[in-house]
Amino acid sequence: MFIIVFICFGSAAFGFSNAVIGSTLGQPSFISTMGLDTATNANALISAVLALYYAGGFFGSFCHGVLADRYGRKASAIVSAGIMIVASAICTGSNHIGVYIAFRFFCGWS
Repeated sequence: MFIIVFICFGSAAFGFSNAVIGSTLGQPSFISTMGLDTATNANALISAVLALYYAGGFFGSFCHGVLADRYGRKASAIVSAGIMIVASAICTGSNHIGVYIAFRFFCGWS
């Protein structure tokens, strides 16, 4: 029962991270910190932020499925949580859009 609850928290984290990005992308402080106000390809970068999260989720589901089959659901959930913690911390502390996009992919992966 504990493992199922733990995995449900992972699913909630995926949905929360997806929901928060909409309001984050509209914040003037985020746009100026990431340099999107002066970037000529700002729309493409914003699209990459959104798309790579889902791409990470797509590839991560296959990876964690294989990991769960080989080592068990508990190990897969622990690895996923670890990736999410590290990737979220780096996304939070990033001040360059490239770093943010790369680790947003790993947030989706987890």
